Amino acid sequence: MYFDDWEKRQAYDRGRQDERDRIRRSVDGDDGDGCFGVIFLCVIIYVIVKACSG
Repeated sequence: MYFDDWEKRQAYDRGRQDERDRIRRSVDGDDGDGCFGVIFLCVIIYVIVKACSG
């Protein structure tokens, strides 16, 4: 395998990974701000726990 072929493969794989990540973020409704989804999830869990504990 030639070195430039390896470089092309690495670039291709990285591009595919970026595309998958972008699609996953758009499906989650998160446009790249990773903290927002985590904070939102924590708020939901907190509300559920407070509601259940009375």
